[in-house]
Amino acid sequence: MAQNNIKKAIVLGYFLTIFLLVAGSVGKNQFQITADVHDQRRPAIYDNIVVWQDNRNGNWDIYGFNLVEQEEFQITTDLSDQGCPVIHTDLVVFLDSRDGYHIYGYDLSTGTAFKIPVTTEIRGGPAIYKDMVVWEAVNGHGHHIYGYNLSTEIEFQISTGSGDEFDPEIHNNIVVWEDTSGEYDAVCGYDLSTSSRFQVGRSLIYPEEDQIDPVVYNDTVVWIEGYYERVYGYSISQSERITIEEISMRDCYTSSDFWVSTVKPAIYDEKVVWVDCRNGNRDIYGYDLFTHEEFQITSHESSQQSPALYQDVVIWEDNQNGNWDIYGSYVSAATPVARTVRRNLILSDSLFF
Repeated sequence: MAQNNIKKAIVLGYFLTIFLLVAGSVGKNQFQITADVHDQRRPAIYDNIVVWQDNRNGNWDIYGFNLVEQEEFQITTDLSDQGCPVIHTDLVVFLDSRDGYHIYGYDLSTGTAFKIPVTTEIRGGPAIYKDMVVWEAVNGHGHHIYGYNLSTEIEFQISTGSGDEFDPEIHNNIVVWEDTSGEYDAVCGYDLSTSSRFQVGRSLIYPEEDQIDPVVYNDTVVWIEGYYERVYGYSISQSERITIEEISMRDCYTSSDFWVSTVKPAIYDEKVVWVDCRNGNRDIYGYDLFTHEEFQITSHESSQQSPALYQDVVIWEDNQNGNWDIYGSYVSAATPVARTVRRNLILSDSLFF
């Protein structure tokens, strides 16, 4: 398995290098994935496949691109809107507005589209990990997080808080979301393997601020806190809060357009990337949780947002051509940023209940 992953990484790196040099590079270490004059938004990536929502046909469709074969392909053709695609292994899952909002899927290995037969009213999401799909739904008690197991074909409710719960993400057995039960929004989660719910710790310095846009990878949860001002992380197993970035991000604030936020961070393994406005426009910055090093991915004066990350490849939506296109780069080729080490300066206990 490890040898196969190494071979994949070598092949992907080789073809992406050729793509960068030959297929129209856009500055050092960056490459352009889409070039249509209409908007391409909300990218997601798994292995060598990038997917996004695309309005070149007068409505939003789901498209994809194979980074190794350098081939673009269309996934949906229905005249209604399809958006917010996510991908894991060969499965692409997305929201579909035909006959109201529903969750659909597409198997890249078989070319088969399918509807996920959930019974709840869809309001947000989806997210996927292996055979588990999660989303935000509304029932008689507000907005809550639900899940569907594609293997067992069982739908179930994950969150049952007293306030609205939305914006779910999943990795392994951990589901996280934004919870409005208290005076301030909090990042909460649920371990599917132990049936235990938790809330990430709050800062001892800024104890009363909203926690929003959570993402998760293995044991680490990352979110934005304090009206888009700071990026934090949390180790579930160590009950340890991690300060990732404290530079003000107020100028990055935007209302959520077309179903999801454009400033949500992304995490893969020890790498975290986010939308940062320290330069007066939206750029993509990152941080290595292992080496404590910060790095800058983009520097163009246009806006870069909606980052997604897989291994060494980071992708985002970029409006430098007058419309939104999908671009990519390599984390390993990013520019280091001088900073002081802030890891482990703020500690707090995880709240399990």
